[in-house]
Amino acid sequence: MFSFPLKKTDRTDLFGVLKKYLKKNFKGKLKEYQNDIQILHDLRQEMRKVENYVSNEVLLKYYGYLIILRTKFPFNKNNPRRVKINFRWTDTFLKNKVACDEISYEQGAVLFNLALLELQRSTSFNVETEEGIKSTINSLKLSASYFNHIREKILKELLLAPSKDLNSATLSMLENWLLAQAQELVVKKVIKDNMKAALISKLAMETSSMYSRSYSLFQSSPINNALPKKFSSTLICKQLYFHALAQKYQSIVSYSKSKYGIQVGHLQYACELIGQTKNHMKFLPNGFLISLKEFINQISKEYKSADKENNICYSESVPPVNSLPKLQKHQIVKLVALPKFEEYIDVKIFSGLIPLQVVEGLEKFKEKLEAVKEDLKQACDEKNGAIQELYERLGLPGSIYALESDGALPENIVSGLKMAKENGGFEQLLEIQTNLTEMYKGSHSMIQEIVLKVKEEEDEDLEISMQYGEQWKRATSGELNGKLKKQLSIYTQKLRQAQNADTTIKQELERNFESLQLLALSEKQLIGKLPMGSSSMSQETQKLVGKIKIILKQLDQYIETRNEALEKFSTISDEDRNQMSSELLKTGSISEYDNIIDSYINENFKDIIMQTRSSLNDQDDVLQNLEFLNQDFVSSTKESNALKKKEQFLQNLSNAIQTHARIVKNATDGMNFYSSLQDNLLRLKQDVDDFVMARNLEKEERLESLKSQNNQSGYNIPNQNNQMNQMNQMNQNNQMNQMGQMNQMNQMGQMNQMNQMNQMNQMNQMKKKKDKKKKKKTKTKNQLPNMNPQQFNMGYQQNQGNNPYFQGGGRGQLPMQNMNQFQNMNQQQFNMGYQQNQGYNPYFQGGGRGQFLMQNMNFQQNQMQYNQNPNIKKKKKNKK
Repeated sequence: MFSFPLKKTDRTDLFGVLKKYLKKNFKGKLKEYQNDIQILHDLRQEMRKVENYVSNEVLLKYYGYLIILRTKFPFNKNNPRRVKINFRWTDTFLKNKVACDEISYEQGAVLFNLALLELQRSTSFNVETEEGIKSTINSLKLSASYFNHIREKILKELLLAPSKDLNSATLSMLENWLLAQAQELVVKKVIKDNMKAALISKLAMETSSMYSRSYSLFQSSPINNALPKKFSSTLICKQLYFHALAQKYQSIVSYSKSKYGIQVGHLQYACELIGQTKNHMKFLPNGFLISLKEFINQISKEYKSADKENNICYSESVPPVNSLPKLQKHQIVKLVALPKFEEYIDVKIFSGLIPLQVVEGLEKFKEKLEAVKEDLKQACDEKNGAIQELYERLGLPGSIYALESDGALPENIVSGLKMAKENGGFEQLLEIQTNLTEMYKGSHSMIQEIVLKVKEEEDEDLEISMQYGEQWKRATSGELNGKLKKQLSIYTQKLRQAQNADTTIKQELERNFESLQLLALSEKQLIGKLPMGSSSMSQETQKLVGKIKIILKQLDQYIETRNEALEKFSTISDEDRNQMSSELLKTGSISEYDNIIDSYINENFKDIIMQTRSSLNDQDDVLQNLEFLNQDFVSSTKESNALKKKEQFLQNLSNAIQTHARIVKNATDGMNFYSSLQDNLLRLKQDVDDFVMARNLEKEERLESLKSQNNQSGYNIPNQNNQMNQMNQMNQNNQMNQMGQMNQMNQMGQMNQMNQMNQMNQMNQMKKKKDKKKKKKTKTKNQLPNMNPQQFNMGYQQNQGNNPYFQGGGRGQLPMQNMNQFQNMNQQQFNMGYQQNQGYNPYFQGGGRGQFLMQNMNFQQNQMQYNQNPNIKKKKKNKK
């Protein structure tokens, strides 16, 4: 078994960074927490010295403190007060040092070392004992679970792995490799316990697949050139070895079903598979190499023997490899729950800082503000859209600009163009649409993944509940996951709303695409495209223009005020955060948080809400007034065709500027929304993962309890009873199958000696003792049933050639052999045969007393079958 060196870490200024943060944000409380910082600092120094599993509790304790640290200090990248601590760790495989200022990196490195320590521990057990196998399997599963946790949770926070040993492909490879080793030990255990061949085949085939996945992941990982050749060679050879082992045991299944050609095919394929390991043998560890060579010799002998028997006795065709039945798989080993790190903490640190529940309360405060903002935004967007629609219908403010401009762009147009270019111009609009689409797809994918996990857990819970019925007494998943599903439903609804908003942006972009292209031109190019045309204004027209411009400015002010109000709801000020935290700390009941938050919003955001609502209510009257003034304005002016073209051009340009600003703002809000949603979905996914893991752990414990109640003992193999039932259904005569299997064992013991005796010597002995046997036959004649040739052949077929009564295909020579040998057996040999065969072989049934033999066999009838068989007579003539 391979092992790897632990990651090493440099000293870090943990004390200084945390001290600086507390001094800046919690004035007067620094002395209160200095001792806590020192405890954490000293523990990290101790953690750096850990070399073996004996000291693994130091890492468990330190990781528990890191969890507390995350609830007390802002490490999130988006937080303006973020705490940055520079952690430097050595890559286990590449040996280079990698630094990162995210606490998730520190957590991942600690978990990585815990995984390696657990791997180190797994090598300390004696796998020749049942207890040693169990302990080794548990250590390997826990080690794999550490790597899985890093990949599934820590890497999601880091987004990009700082070092190659924390790369997703590397972690997946290590996880699969460890589980494959655990599954390998299960195979070893079931073989040792003489389990059913079909079960062994399934377990071995899954082990081969697990090693195959490990090798594929190893090839794609960034450490594939950092490990010695024997590592990759071992993965390849174990994949081939366990595939061949699966084929071997499947051949036993085929033999038990009288499928002799398929039996030979499986053994032939096993030889081909194991032969592919020869090119890698020089790189293999010595222990595995010895086992592999022994298996090669064994499988070769079994194949030759089976092939010879098939050619002589059965003459069944051997199917090619691609026609062999596909082998089934069964995985026993699974990931396990990680230790409860908080149990290793003896001194609580930073207990006076804002607790996590208050942080969650602040998140709820933020969500409620977001909901208020969404209501206002929907109303504001509707009213702002009405303004834009009226502008386009009336040709404002283009008609005003056309009268006032003379060979140059109006000042408002110039400033609007400048702002549009600062915000990315026309090219930015094309990029925005792509970004929104990608962010929607990412969010939708995350939701689908969470939905699938929740459904899979519910389905598994329902299935096992139906399987065990009234014995399965625990709350259903549907009763417990309601909160998670409710949160998921909320996020799904928000995503639908975001999709609708994205569609609106896309439609607006398509509708105004031609005018928006003007934003790609420079001011000089736009002036060159400006149509010529001028008109003198009367005094009455000038007055109307002045009134119209006042209303236009008022409407612009409405839009600006609304945007400012919405912006205040987007971010929570430090003052609001501190006041809200103070209010939440006053109550110890989380259930009261909703009332406290609602009350605070009504009191502190009332003015902004009322001001925004007022502008919404007043707008209709202002728009109606603008429409009346514009009618008078149009009547007072005499426009030429040139002036109309100029007016339309400036109107299009003005619309493009406003549309650009609107799209950029809405798209920015959309991307911020998606970013926030994905953060929330990550947290929800973690909650779902924790829930599923907890439910699975509870399920396993309850299954163990049920098995214990049913008086099941030993090493439990899940679904073993189901597999045995399936095999029993496939056999028409279970009792005869058992007799056949025990006869195979018998041939490995005492009966091997008998089967090796010379056939001619046996027949000579039979002739010499003919009179004696006739006397014995006469004594038992009334007790034994007579057997005709049809019964004898039927018995042979039913017993598949395994029962020594019927061996020889109905020809009779083997029954003659075996009976003659039995007659020469003394009492001690008879009793030994009975014990070895556990009473299943009819030669030895009766506990050594012999009465069962007398009831089950008539040697005279067997001799008659021998004499009547034409095949035997033909052979006898040839010998003469």
